[in-house]
Amino acid sequence: MADDCDIHDEMEALVLGRRLAAIRAEVQAQPNAAALAVGEPVDCEDCDNQIEPARLEVHPAATCCVRCQSLREKTAAGRRAPVGLSYFGRQSVIS
Repeated sequence: MADDCDIHDEMEALVLGRRLAAIRAEVQAQPNAAALAVGEPVDCEDCDNQIEPARLEVHPAATCCVRCQSLREKTAAGRRAPVGLSYFGRQSVIS
């Protein structure tokens, strides 16, 4: 049975983990925010198309466009990407 110290340690680790995640998201958002401030486009890391400015305003740490993020989430959920598309949304070469 867990004692009070174990529970406290687990809760502290959870809080620290959440803080670390928030700091990482803030650091990741900085380059996108700087690019938006000067009107530079931010490219999707998967398909190299421009990430929609409205998406970056809502989610500044976004590294991919809505389409590629959707493909990532579907693939992560165990679903296969549509035929003709690779995991990252680029057209695959079918011979």
